[in-house]
Amino acid sequence: MDIEEAKRLVTFLEVEPRCFRCFLWHRDSSPGAALFSELCQAMQDSHCNALLITPHFLREDWCQYMVQQALVAGPMSNRTIPLIQNLPRAQYPPVLKCFWSVDLSRNPDRGYELVCSAVLKCK
Repeated sequence: MDIEEAKRLVTFLEVEPRCFRCFLWHRDSSPGAALFSELCQAMQDSHCNALLITPHFLREDWCQYMVQQALVAGPMSNRTIPLIQNLPRAQYPPVLKCFWSVDLSRNPDRGYELVCSAVLKCK
């Protein structure tokens, strides 16, 4: 499931030596808080945004909203990193096709390293 892969990535990025701060809405949202507001604030406060794009993700309206918010938070600024898993390029969301992306399908560990490098290079 998507959340398990997201947790693996966040764990990879948060442990030493990387020690990045990550926002995982399942984990970091305040109980009873407005999820839309928290997501928007987290994206606005973020150095960059990694989006895990899977077939399941594409079926969820909420996830489509997250893509749009990430693009609004950093349009054309290289702050959005699409992470693709188990999805042929033909099924990528059209708004993300022009972005450099990381394919986690073949080698997730290598993909995580690429994400780490991209985060360090984000301006």
